[in-house]
Amino acid sequence: MDDHTVGVSGFSTPQVMELDANGNLLICNLVVSGTNEELVYNHIESAYNGYVAIGYTKHNGFLAPVVTNFDHLLNIISSVVIPTYENNVAGVPVQIDGVGMHITKNIASGYIMSGFTGIINSVTPVDRKAFALELDFGLGVVWARSFDSPSNAGSEDFDMFTHGLTVNSDLFQGYFFSGSSNGSSSQEAAAVMLDTAGNIIWKTHYANNIGGGHRSVAGDALFDSSTNLIHQLVNNTSTHCWGISAFEAFTGVRDAANSWGGSIANTFPNIEALSLEPSLVTTNLCVAGYQRDHNWVGADGNTYSGSVPFLVEVKKLGSIVWDKRYLIPNTRFLSGTPPNDLLSTFSGQQTIIRHESMLTRGTSDYTLHSYRDMTSTSSGLEIMKVSPNGTNVCESEPLGFDIIVETWFHEDTQVPAGLLFDPVNFIATTIANDFMTISCADPVINPCELPALADVAFTTYDASMDVMCFIGCARGFIAPPLDPDIYCAIWDFGDGTITGPMPLADQVHCYNASGVYLACLSIICCDDPTVFVEYCIDLVVDCGDLCELQPSDLDPLDIIAFPPSVAGSCCYGVCPMLSPASTIDIMSLCIDLDWGDGSAPLLGQMFAQCYDHCYAADGTYTITVTVTCCNNPDFSVVLTEVVTCGCVPECYVRNSFWSTITGAGFAGDCVVQFDAAIFLGPNMIGHQNPSWTIDGVPVSNQYTFSTLLAAGIFNVCHTIEGTLNDGSTCEFTMCRDVHIECCVDSPGGGNCSDITGDGVVT
Repeated sequence: MDDHTVGVSGFSTPQVMELDANGNLLICNLVVSGTNEELVYNHIESAYNGYVAIGYTKHNGFLAPVVTNFDHLLNIISSVVIPTYENNVAGVPVQIDGVGMHITKNIASGYIMSGFTGIINSVTPVDRKAFALELDFGLGVVWARSFDSPSNAGSEDFDMFTHGLTVNSDLFQGYFFSGSSNGSSSQEAAAVMLDTAGNIIWKTHYANNIGGGHRSVAGDALFDSSTNLIHQLVNNTSTHCWGISAFEAFTGVRDAANSWGGSIANTFPNIEALSLEPSLVTTNLCVAGYQRDHNWVGADGNTYSGSVPFLVEVKKLGSIVWDKRYLIPNTRFLSGTPPNDLLSTFSGQQTIIRHESMLTRGTSDYTLHSYRDMTSTSSGLEIMKVSPNGTNVCESEPLGFDIIVETWFHEDTQVPAGLLFDPVNFIATTIANDFMTISCADPVINPCELPALADVAFTTYDASMDVMCFIGCARGFIAPPLDPDIYCAIWDFGDGTITGPMPLADQVHCYNASGVYLACLSIICCDDPTVFVEYCIDLVVDCGDLCELQPSDLDPLDIIAFPPSVAGSCCYGVCPMLSPASTIDIMSLCIDLDWGDGSAPLLGQMFAQCYDHCYAADGTYTITVTVTCCNNPDFSVVLTEVVTCGCVPECYVRNSFWSTITGAGFAGDCVVQFDAAIFLGPNMIGHQNPSWTIDGVPVSNQYTFSTLLAAGIFNVCHTIEGTLNDGSTCEFTMCRDVHIECCVDSPGGGNCSDITGDGVVT
């Protein structure tokens, strides 16, 4: 998950966090902008053995989308800022504001991202545009598409994509984008389907007409491969109800049976739905959002106000299975004065722009996250695990949703808009961040006295059978039996890894290599981290013998050619393999993989896995896999394979040559001239660097040359170099025996060399 807070520079600074299944914080990093500008992530999700996040920052004084790749430990792998440009009246591209909203994996080894242009401000009029981009794995732009509406709604232009979805089934492949658009009724929900090359398959925008408000905005969406339907979550921002639209993925035809208009709360019709996920019951859906501006009396007898989160399970045909709202004190209002900048963009009715992902389905439960006021000037992240029937340890109650009938109308006035995008490297770093946790109920203040040193002792065990480390081996740490509501822990594992402060709990840590490490546990009072007691031990870690890789341990790379994709790209898979005779542990090996086309290499990957890649252009590429011992990088072996995409032009050059005796020499020899003809194949653009040898001895670097030769047989070779239209070169050498017969004047006089009488000696 991601969140953002005010950093040392005074600008918004993202936090990226990883929690375990019980909500305990495992990793919490602050992402710091190297340009000392505001940095906000709007969405993060897992991708390619790590995570990818999207948001915006400042670039040359303009808002610009930013995309960051993290590894599985939330360290930054790569990050780019993608400035947005639009041609002015003179046809010259100028930078404009742009905001990245959502990113997900594409069908190949890259990403699909979406967002909009324009500043985040409801007062200043601006012509916004929705955009969609495909990025390769190295975060370069493959294609970009943008859309605009002819009409703008007063000071607020609603053209934007807030969500993207990859559709990959046996019947159809494409990318679906969800958001809003300007129409005849002001703000309308937008639904756009593009093929894998970014071409429009179908598009529409639509609104519900209940109450005459006609203000609709679409957000989250999911694809059901069993029915080939896309389910799209839709809000009416005037009447504050929500519904679900269903479209046939390939045709865009609205499925009336699985589309239904509105769900409205009995108690107070002020609802905004933000996230859509499949239910744990496979035939149903789950929707999460907020009921805004709610007032209630808590179990403690106190009166509370706030915007409370809700979760509801619905059948695809529109009936409610169950619904719950969670009465969390101090939840921020999504409207009112002053407006909450964390959760709204243009007004309190557009929470979806800043908080579009709040629900995640697990294997046996759901996770909700929202915001909670900590003080009058600060807020925290609220995280809840919810059971399949909606219950949670927090206080909750039924919300009382009713399904109401709504009429929908469609139109299509969106037109392509010419935007340009130019990714550039973005400097960002992560630093460890402290994080404070409290329970759902009001925190209980317990007096904290530091325990004696003997009571802080921890024990360790070999955890190799429980945890498989990518590198090295695992050791388990059993925390001392202290109250985790009072005492927090800072673990120093002795190899440079320090975690905490965090709730006191058992730990497992992977060591990269054998050795003796000074492992320490510092116990602090959770409400006063300035004092602590520390217990340390010399921990002996034995990860076995160091790996010593040899070339004989490896077989040649196994290359798999995939059928061409819809976009016509050429895709290959590569699998590193151990030789049958090798005894090396396959899990002790790591690889670096370079696809040979300039894309970002894969570094530090597992050996025991296959990888695939798609090439954008025809050509010949060298795949290079460097295999190393993870715990002993001094031992490495480089493997290469050459693959070909499409029709690769052949470098083809040929020559022919002949000799002519042009005159008599001295002492019976004669002057011989050599000439050559050059033949070039298709796609050749020239030839150069001729050379001649006679009996293996270099004699000339000219196209034509003359020399003195006596009568006899000589082996003459002519070499020429040709150039293909891609700049590559090749050589061809023609060799043959040349017979030289030199005539001399007869004793009686007369020139016997002029055989034909034309004055030429032959």
